[in-house]
Amino acid sequence: MAGSAVIIGGTSGIGRELARTLAARGEEVVITGRDAERARKVAAEIGGKVRGLAVDLAKPEEIAGKLADVGSVGNLVIAAIERDDNAVRKLDVARALRLVTLKLVGYAEVVHVLAPRFDEDASIVLFGGLAKERPYPGSTTVTTVNGACTAW
Repeated sequence: MAGSAVIIGGTSGIGRELARTLAARGEEVVITGRDAERARKVAAEIGGKVRGLAVDLAKPEEIAGKLADVGSVGNLVIAAIERDDNAVRKLDVARALRLVTLKLVGYAEVVHVLAPRFDEDASIVLFGGLAKERPYPGSTTVTTVNGACTAW
């Protein structure tokens, strides 16, 4: 039996739509969001074999515990992101550090934690975003971290 699809950042946007598609095919899906109640609510709305967990990628020291009861993993999708309007001239260091931690350390920690549970043919999809290709005003931090994700 194939493992679950785990979608980090599965409570909205692309992650939620992917969860809905996989659930419609009868697959087991684990979705995560920062808020446990919201993750459970979205999982119930999607239905099928979907369950929701709370995982905050900006708190990488908590990720292993939050994912402890996830079993075999067939597919891992990391689609989580926080929008950050952060320009060099008015840089908010705390927000920049949160986004860098979320996207670079948090993404890596999720893979690290789940790798021993990957099925033999498991896949990993990381969403990096287009800001690395097309920076826009206020995208200093987003552009930087999205570019770094391609170096994985």
